Amino acid sequence: MLSIERGVPRLRWNLAVGQQVGPVGLLGRLSYYGSWIDYYYTRLWVDPAPPVQDAAFIFDFEAAIPVAGDTTVSVGAQNMFDVLASAPAPLADVLGSRYSPVTPWGLSGGYYYARLNYRW
Repeated sequence: MLSIERGVPRLRWNLAVGQQVGPVGLLGRLSYYGSWIDYYYTRLWVDPAPPVQDAAFIFDFEAAIPVAGDTTVSVGAQNMFDVLASAPAPLADVLGSRYSPVTPWGLSGGYYYARLNYRW
């Protein structure tokens, strides 16, 4: 019997730290996703043992800087190091997909942003 749930890692945790350094607010978050089975590929898999995806660490970061009064500019990244789950090799060759389209942490890799906040 397979000990990993289909599509969902049995182990998931995150550690977040927020810190104010002078006027700048910092936020860092480290998330861990345990091994999991890619259910998208499992339906196509002919081997009796479905493909197990590796565990991953995902790091998010944000810095918020006040610019004037009630206005703050924030810059940050979700999945800062652009971690992507790989597709099982035989199916990647057949379907042309280098990365799994269904991951617990999202399928598009890193997301980087800037945000302008105004408090009323």
